[in-house]
Amino acid sequence: MRTALVLLVAVFLVAGCAGGEPEASPSELTGLIVGVEGEGSDIRAFTLEVGLDEFEIRIAGDVDYGFDLVHLREHEQKALPVRCDLEERAGVLYALTIEDVET
Repeated sequence: MRTALVLLVAVFLVAGCAGGEPEASPSELTGLIVGVEGEGSDIRAFTLEVGLDEFEIRIAGDVDYGFDLVHLREHEQKALPVRCDLEERAGVLYALTIEDVET
């Protein structure tokens, strides 16, 4: 009987951990660029480190960021933070803005 009770409690604990609402995508992040995807000036995505989390952020083809995206490599090399406004499209995060952060 005791084994059955322990097993039942374990099942409820596992079920409780697996359920719930999926985590919402962030609409704004500030962090360090730790990776840039693309060749030359054809930048397609970058990885933003925020605390202990990393987010892959894609470059939106319909957005004018107002600067040459090669500049993101400088941020990666010098560990300069950026602030991004984001939009989720089909489960993927896209940058709507990318701005330098004063340090």
